Amino acid sequence: MVSIVNYGAKCDGLTDCAPAINAALKEESVIFIPQGRWLIGNEILIPSHRKIKADEKAVIFCMDDKFTGQNMRAAVTNSDYENGNEDITVEGGVWDGNNARNPRKDGWRSGPCQGLLFSFFNVKNLTLKNMTVKNSESYHFRLGKAVDFIISDIIMSDDLFTPCQDGVHVGGGSANGVIKNIIATRGSTNDDLIAFNADDANWYCHNRGMKDAPIKNMLVENVKAEDCWTAVRLLSVVSEISNVTVRNLTCGVREMGINLDATRYAGDIIFNPDEFPDGVGNLKNILFENITLYKTTDRKTALVCAETNGDNVVFSDFTRLKNQEPANGMPFFRFRNLKKSEIVLKDGPIQLPALQEFTLCDDFLPQVSLNPASVKKIK
Repeated sequence: MVSIVNYGAKCDGLTDCAPAINAALKEESVIFIPQGRWLIGNEILIPSHRKIKADEKAVIFCMDDKFTGQNMRAAVTNSDYENGNEDITVEGGVWDGNNARNPRKDGWRSGPCQGLLFSFFNVKNLTLKNMTVKNSESYHFRLGKAVDFIISDIIMSDDLFTPCQDGVHVGGGSANGVIKNIIATRGSTNDDLIAFNADDANWYCHNRGMKDAPIKNMLVENVKAEDCWTAVRLLSVVSEISNVTVRNLTCGVREMGINLDATRYAGDIIFNPDEFPDGVGNLKNILFENITLYKTTDRKTALVCAETNGDNVVFSDFTRLKNQEPANGMPFFRFRNLKKSEIVLKDGPIQLPALQEFTLCDDFLPQVSLNPASVKKIK
């Protein structure tokens, strides 16, 4: 393990350390970022078979005005989007996007600035762990076409809240992922804490280069948030999302706990409803288990918004902490805009006509199933 100091990095509050870090990554299989505050003014590009190990007191800080209005993909990214990379690990440290001084000057829909803190596309065997990430202008972590990845033991802590500020955003073509032991401090994140978007608004600047494609075999567990925007989103219009387990989640949310709205209530809807008379979506074998949710605002949205077609979608052991909510009069669950479906409760099945609405307002629901069959749990 070789220190970045050996390649010319200086912890002086003035020097751009990205060139030294990139030089070290070209030569060394494992590099070390010591304790201190290290400025970066350009992308860190990680080749295959490389590991960055940062001291827990190392702060990697994006320099003022270096990541705004420029055609950079992210502060930290893999080196070869076209041919792909494999066996990459980033461990430790505090990674600060400094979004107060690196805004998307042309807004969040267009412009060259993507505002990403970490971005990995066309990667295999990726590990991101034991770190704090903060002040990303858009997504903290963006993954596309990522296979066999682990994101674990992450603290998300933002000082400035910006639009489309997802925590972990997983895009099309991704498979075999584990996201676990995630903590978001109060206010973080200002959009989806965890998102699986098989279809997306890929014309947005922060989605540039992403592809609509299936997502499969995902495990999310042990997630806590005090006051995020939305806890978990699954976004499918036509691309399949399958074999996903989300369990052991406790979140206060400003908008939704579980968002399956297919962008009906987002900034831009990504489909034409007239072209989908029986609703949209392609979810298969989805399990939400041991979920505790509460609203932190009086926004008029259900905690669980189920407006995406699916088979074998199971909600097990859901608790609503209504005593921690402001009065809003909104249901716990809302199903609507679906194909003709069967919803199974503890008292038996309900046949829901196409596009009709069905709500649940109980504070505890042991199990609710949408078009159920046996659900495969991912170990």
